[in-house]
Amino acid sequence: MDLPHDSAEQVAHIYTVHQDRIRAGCIFHLVGFGMIGAWGVSVAAQTRRKEGLFPVLTYAQLVTMAAAAHCSWRRACCGPWRPSVPARSPRRSP
Repeated sequence: MDLPHDSAEQVAHIYTVHQDRIRAGCIFHLVGFGMIGAWGVSVAAQTRRKEGLFPVLTYAQLVTMAAAAHCSWRRACCGPWRPSVPARSPRRSP
């Protein structure tokens, strides 16, 4: 497990040693979220049948499903989102 205080060499070593596990996890993640889209649309279709004239919940389900799929693919393809904040050194009194 990489910790915030680990050096770059330690983190690189962890990712090198566990490369196959990381790849298997990524494949599992991509396949799982590839199927969740179809599942979410089928649930929304069933909700639409029951809602009647104003399908508010159906559209809410579709929007949240699209957002979840987007976040999942972004994380899988681009890595975790981190704001680009410059590293700060601890403030020391003079």
